[in-house]
Amino acid sequence: MEILALYRKHSKQIEKYKKQIEINNYSEIMSQIYNYVKSVSKFYFNGQEMHGLYDSLKFDVLRVENNSILRKKIIDVNPLFYNNTKDIGIIENVVNYARKALIDYKYYITSDKSYEELLKLLDPTNQCLFSAENIQKYCDNNKIQCQTICIWPGYDKIAELFDGDGWHYFNIIKYNGDEYLIDVTYQQFFYQYKNNLDRLGITNLSGCKIGTFMLMSDEGKEIAKSILEHGFIKLNDRILKKYLDAFTISFRNGLYYEETSDFQNDTEYTIDDYWKFFKGEDSQIKHESREYLGYQKRPLQDFKFNFKQF
Repeated sequence: MEILALYRKHSKQIEKYKKQIEINNYSEIMSQIYNYVKSVSKFYFNGQEMHGLYDSLKFDVLRVENNSILRKKIIDVNPLFYNNTKDIGIIENVVNYARKALIDYKYYITSDKSYEELLKLLDPTNQCLFSAENIQKYCDNNKIQCQTICIWPGYDKIAELFDGDGWHYFNIIKYNGDEYLIDVTYQQFFYQYKNNLDRLGITNLSGCKIGTFMLMSDEGKEIAKSILEHGFIKLNDRILKKYLDAFTISFRNGLYYEETSDFQNDTEYTIDDYWKFFKGEDSQIKHESREYLGYQKRPLQDFKFNFKQF
């Protein structure tokens, strides 16, 4: 069968899956779609690269994902908005300022809902830089020591593992001898959207978001819940490592797991390693195969490979 006829057949099957999606079966149907795409990917691969029509198949998948159902959270935590800022601490004031700015930006049309209500509805996807800059500005104006940090995929900006996308900004504040990690857009990683392990292994598609990896351990879940609810967490080396490890793991594509069988939800990197990454002195791609990071450029050897071994 010629490649165009194959694509039409495959695209039609994805459309059939799409029509079956409901709120309660979303994860199951998406797994079927992801596994189907992995099973047919070999027909588009010539040994070096994917045929151009494969991009159309990939966009068929992305169109299915672009659905309001996908905004269902994988962990039910409501973010706090503090009404009386006189009765809260400095860190809560910083978070309040950033969350209010984000709500004002996203809901620029006058709404009759309160900030508390709008915060629960807010999808902060792709707003991390906006929020981190607002936090930095607030801290600078109030003489609070603050550092704005960007997590580049593979901890290497030049590598552009996801074609220049996939980065994330957060802040670390030092106050009264303590450090606090501030991340008011963390919720973007905890929607069903892109949090299915079966998404791993699909050629030219990003893998699974960090929410899945954070919720794999009690420790990670507690850290995630604190950041999601309060917008911050009091920091120590273990908490920062757990926070960063989830990003590190999410930068790996399906080939990494198929060829290494490394399904740990902690990494071998230390806090000292991560600070070297942030300073540009080292990076993840200097320790792991470039082929295993970012977009997966070739199909799996075994399209039935089980990624639910974590």
